[in-house]
Amino acid sequence: MIPDIRNKIDDCLGEESYSQRDVVYILVQAYKLLEMENKQGKFPTILFYRNWVCHAVLDRDRVRKIFEPVVAKYKDGFNDIASTDLASDEIRDAIKKEISPEILKAQLNEFIEKFLTPNLHNTNTLKWQNFREHLYEVIRDIPLRVMENDKEIFKLVCREVHGKINFDDLSIEVEMGDSSFVFEMSDRTL
Repeated sequence: MIPDIRNKIDDCLGEESYSQRDVVYILVQAYKLLEMENKQGKFPTILFYRNWVCHAVLDRDRVRKIFEPVVAKYKDGFNDIASTDLASDEIRDAIKKEISPEILKAQLNEFIEKFLTPNLHNTNTLKWQNFREHLYEVIRDIPLRVMENDKEIFKLVCREVHGKINFDDLSIEVEMGDSSFVFEMSDRTL
C-alpha cells in the first residue's frame, strides 16, 4: 500500500498543471502516508491544510491553539480597535507561524525529499505557484472557527485582495459576534 501511495502522489506531482482536485489529493495522500509511517506529528502544517481542505468548517482544538493570541486579546470584541492594532506583527506572526503557506511549502518539499525521493527512481517536484493558487481556491470559503461552549467566538475567513487569488495578497476577515474586520496577512517578506 505504501509504494502505491508514493507512486500516486508522484504521478500527481508530475502533472503539467494541478487542479483543485489534485491539491486536495496530494494533501490527503501525503497525510495518509505520514500516518502510516507514524510521522504526522513532524508535519503539522500538512495536517492542518489537509484538514482545512477536507472540511466545510474547521473548528477543532488546533484552530483554537493557533488563534489563541487573537482570542485572548479581543475576546470582548473589537469595535473600536484600530486596524494597525488588529494587524499587529504579534498577531500576524502568531497566525503565520502556524498556517503560513511558506511553511506548508517547506513541509511539502521536505515530505517529498524524505518519503518519495529515496523510494522512487525519478521523483517529480512540487509546482508551488500552481499548487498554492488552486489551494487558495479550495480553502477561500472554508472558515476557521474558534468555539467556546458550543458558541462561535471567533471566525477567520480568507478573502482575496485586489482581485488576485493567491497567498501574496491574502487577507483575513476576522469576525467576533456582530463585528468583523479585514486585514492583510502579507508583509511581502515571505
